[in-house]
Amino acid sequence: MAARKEILSDLSSKIAEGNIREAYRTFEELPIVDQIAVHISPGVGDAIAAYEVGEFSRRAKTNIQDQDRLGAAGNIALAGLAGISLVPLFRFLRGAKGVTKSGTKVADTSKITEKPPVEEPLQLSAPKDPPLPKVEPFQPKGIDEISYNTLQPSINLNSKARKWVNGYHPKSLGKKVQELPPQEWVNKLIDAGIPTGELRLLNIIDESKDMHPKFLNETAGSNKVSRGFLDDYMARQQRDAIQMRGVPEGKLASPDTTFANRDLQRTQSQAVYHVRGSGEYRGQPDHYSNLKYPDGTTGDTAYVFDGIGTNNPLSRYRLAYGFDDTAEYTDKGKEIDKAFKELNLEESDKITSIFRVQSDFQGEVADTYLPKMKRDFTETVNVLGNIDALQLRNINNASNSYAQELKVLLGGANTQAGTFGRNLNPKFVKALTNNDMDEVKSFLGDDLYKVFTDTDLANRIPGKFFTPNDNFIETGYERSVSFTEVIDDIFRGDPTLSPQTLINRIFGKKSAVKASDDLKDIVADLGGKEEVAPVIKEVFNRRRNIEKIKKKILGKSANSRGGFIDPAQQKILMQKLKDFNRQVDEINAQIAGGANVDVDRIIGNLNRSVLDLDIDKMSISPRDIEKITGKPFSQSLDKTPEEIFNMPAGPFGGPQKYFSAGPRVEDRVKAYFDDIADEGKTFFELANGVKVLKKAVGINAKEFGMKIDPYFDGGQSKYMKLPVRARVLAAVKGGQDGVHIGNKQAITERAEDYDVIMKNYKSGENELQKILDELIPSRKQQKGIISKIEGTDTEYDGTYLKFTDEFKKAVEEKGIDAFKLGGPVEIDRMLSEL
Repeated sequence: MAARKEILSDLSSKIAEGNIREAYRTFEELPIVDQIAVHISPGVGDAIAAYEVGEFSRRAKTNIQDQDRLGAAGNIALAGLAGISLVPLFRFLRGAKGVTKSGTKVADTSKITEKPPVEEPLQLSAPKDPPLPKVEPFQPKGIDEISYNTLQPSINLNSKARKWVNGYHPKSLGKKVQELPPQEWVNKLIDAGIPTGELRLLNIIDESKDMHPKFLNETAGSNKVSRGFLDDYMARQQRDAIQMRGVPEGKLASPDTTFANRDLQRTQSQAVYHVRGSGEYRGQPDHYSNLKYPDGTTGDTAYVFDGIGTNNPLSRYRLAYGFDDTAEYTDKGKEIDKAFKELNLEESDKITSIFRVQSDFQGEVADTYLPKMKRDFTETVNVLGNIDALQLRNINNASNSYAQELKVLLGGANTQAGTFGRNLNPKFVKALTNNDMDEVKSFLGDDLYKVFTDTDLANRIPGKFFTPNDNFIETGYERSVSFTEVIDDIFRGDPTLSPQTLINRIFGKKSAVKASDDLKDIVADLGGKEEVAPVIKEVFNRRRNIEKIKKKILGKSANSRGGFIDPAQQKILMQKLKDFNRQVDEINAQIAGGANVDVDRIIGNLNRSVLDLDIDKMSISPRDIEKITGKPFSQSLDKTPEEIFNMPAGPFGGPQKYFSAGPRVEDRVKAYFDDIADEGKTFFELANGVKVLKKAVGINAKEFGMKIDPYFDGGQSKYMKLPVRARVLAAVKGGQDGVHIGNKQAITERAEDYDVIMKNYKSGENELQKILDELIPSRKQQKGIISKIEGTDTEYDGTYLKFTDEFKKAVEEKGIDAFKLGGPVEIDRMLSEL
């Protein structure tokens, strides 16, 4: 603090003497933190802010005169953001105010010779929170009103989260609960077993299960939000979240491949599924790379794709097996016949068979992200091994702690430093790089922290033991090494070796393993057993504790992450967004208050900050607009509600663009707002031309691994779930008699990664059972609806789901959800069955 007081005193003196230019030059050379302190200091900060408005204008003018357009642009949008702060945006917020008096040494305005012109402040309504509407009892939506718009009218997959809000879920809250704090809504959704993947898709939580930045922005300033608000927010997030598109016949992938069932080839169709958050980081086009839809969506950004065909399995079976009485056919026929009889299958029953389910998304993770993650993790382990041995190589290194060595490496700006940090425990990395040693101590524990920060090793071990000795070359080393390094290498190479055993091998006569004559000569020169034995024990204790430290500070293994980013790392990265958004709130509050804010200059710096922080999604909420303007957000749009309601889908007409948002004008207005609010800009321009800043809601962390998708679970993407659920619903709506999924087609095509493919088809068969469990929970009542054939190595192998009247009624009443049953609810069902 004393240094900062001296800085302020020096600047005040220069300003008081009229040397504002010299004061500003001093200010520019200060560290960012001190610049902030100066800017918020009364008097001095005002003088600096007043001067620099003119200064940067002068610099820009000079650049332009010198034909330095780039330099001019740089000065116009100077004051770059440092790290995650908007420094020095504070100076922009102040505008060109007159200098206030804060003491005898602060200059009068008359002494400031370079005073810039003062612009008229923007005229906006006074900043205030818009009045919250009166909370009316929530009116639940119908089951058909809470589905995802998949672009296929008949495939209206439902939302479990909205079922919970609207009272269709077994764990739904009672009607009396109309308002709760935002975090409590989140907690109750999770406690009710709503899949976290769906909550991520709906922007309720992020990858680390914290409240999503977008939900935070929407609820900012509200102690409580209503049930209706929550449902409305979810409905808006459902738009474009899950989309299913048919593949034109001319664009089918490998339609002429060998089929196990020719009827499926004859009736085949394919579809691609896009899921928000699971395609934008793809970098390797594969299937459907030439497929492009009218809205610009491309096939090679799909999350998953599949193929289906229809056939009459009982009819095919009787045709194939009815005239063959060999033992092989008889045995297989019994198994097949048994399953079909359980389902009461008829020859005329048309069954949709689901096959060729693949995910280039998961494929890229497995083929690109995971191998790189494994290489980087191995490299990190090796680097740690090199660092932890440094202290014992020579007397100079012995004075440096393990902590100091790690700080140096983590503080580097090279690629290796980034790779190293990504593979350590993110909590530990954050604490050490922020020099929060109390947090490091808490993380490691007292005993390991002492070893981690130990700088006294050179005082506990005599210097001669650190001296490189050429005689060790005779023992196999390629260079001259110290005794301490050799002993550490021995313990590293054999973690089971005790110090006493090593001492016995060197000095004991009864040990089965004897030391070489060269080693005996070396230890004799070092003082014999009396001096050497304590050093061996000291090195052993250090090595044992160092191994414990490494085990703690290493992050999750590459295999456990599976090529995806660790949610713990994502949590720390998302903290950047919170800090960024706090600064944006400050600036928007100044804009709303009518301050003289040069928004264009700030936007220039925001654009740089977005790149520096790898921010990839920006947004602004209706409530943000209303807080800034003091009026309904719809009045700040560039189109009237009527224009939005009737807006065509394309430039040359077509259906209404926001028809899927619903028949209400307000819902279509919100849909339009969400579209333009999420455009790739750092600002939002109101109808009157005033620009306000957006908040960050997403960060690109692909260097840490692929972002986990909504169907991620257990270290990998469970990509079978979505197409199986969509196809079951489509088959019911299309009048089919059932569905089938099996692995025979994959076997016929000799799919790569055979074991992985078989496992995935197994999960697809299991998904049929999960769908049935959700619709008809009692296993007794499921008899005659689901059956499985296995071990025949025929096209009939797999799981069959028959659409009985009971099943179709359940689908009509409950719908089929886009996400499976999960959490406590599934456990309750299992317990009730027991």
